[in-house]
Amino acid sequence: MGTFTVQVTFEGPQGQLNVDALVDTAATYPVVPAAALRSIGVQPSGRRGFRLADEARVEYEVGSVDLLYEGERVPVLVVFGDDAASPLLGATALENLSLAVDMRNQRLTPVDALMK
Repeated sequence: MGTFTVQVTFEGPQGQLNVDALVDTAATYPVVPAAALRSIGVQPSGRRGFRLADEARVEYEVGSVDLLYEGERVPVLVVFGDDAASPLLGATALENLSLAVDMRNQRLTPVDALMK
């Protein structure tokens, strides 16, 4: 399976951060380098445990931020990643935006949210 990036904006109380974020449906939450989040005024509100691809368990700080993509704005929980980490979008951000991954065409497509 291939990977691709999309341009998104994370907005905090003190500004915006425009990034190319890797679309990663294996990740639960978006990840942004901690220093970048702090530079736009985002503060941690807690910590969460995560399981990495090698099955190692780690903990990272998390906080709330607005995510903007193609005219849509949604609040999301974001992970304060290592400062060398590349930004990524996780599954919850895609669900909050009602987007599905079209790997064949390497794009995100709108879908109806479910209420079954």
